[in-house]
Formats: sequence, structure tokens, C-alpha cells
Amino acid sequence: MKATYDLAVKWFDALKGRRFEEMYSYMDENIQWENSKLTYGYNDIIPWIGTYHGKYEVIKTFEAYGSLSETEHFDLIDIFVDGNIILAHVYETNRVIDTGTIYHADVFFQMKRDGDKITEWQAFWDTTEAVAAFKKKQLP
Repeated sequence: MKATYDLAVKWFDALKGRRFEEMYSYMDENIQWENSKLTYGYNDIIPWIGTYHGKYEVIKTFEAYGSLSETEHFDLIDIFVDGNIILAHVYETNRVIDTGTIYHADVFFQMKRDGDKITEWQAFWDTTEAVAAFKKKQLP
């Protein structure tokens, strides 16, 4: 379990620092990533929402994330490890560059490790504030 925990800490440290190339090195070539549930006509305004298969597709979403938003605050609240399963809670504040609008997100992650790579990754969060930020609406 220590190897799983250590991989999770490295992963989230790279994500926090927006060191995406380092983060990609921890991904399996066939990684599956589900970043919230995609709802057309609602949260599809956020280019990195949805389900992606393979490292190439995941990298493309982070290229969009990196070019369209800035991280104002990133706090890894907790990590729980059971065998090769990682559960984590992150609180983050981001700014949409085009609108200048800030959104907050409590994100819960479930990940699976195989060897020294992340093979599955799910992110669960309420996308309401991010949708509003892309539409330039600051929520109270």
C-alpha cells in the first residue's frame, strides 16, 4: 500500500504544481479517465469534462485545462489507500482565463494503480460553478 500512497502523493503534487508532463509519466498508456458526467447542453462548455480513453486523449484535456484556466488554490485534503485503490479529496479554486471568473470545486477522486502507473481515474464534482465561470456568471 505504501507504493500506492507514494504514487498518489507524487500524482497530486504534480497536478497541484501544474507539472503536467510529470503527471503524464505516472499514467498508463491505456488509462481511462472519467471527469464528472458529461451532460450536453449543460456542462459540455467545460472542455475537459467527459470520459477519455488512453494517454493521448487525457493529455489533450489537460492541454485545454492548462490553456483555459489558472489554478488560484489547490489543497489536497486527504488520501485513502486500500491495496491498489486510491481515494482522494481535493479543494481547488480556478480562474477561467477568458472570462476572468473564479470557480471553486470540491473534487473527489477514485483511482486504480497497476505497477507504477495509474490505470483508471474518476473525478466526481459539482460542475455548476465552473459552468457559470465559463459563461461569465459569478455565483454568490
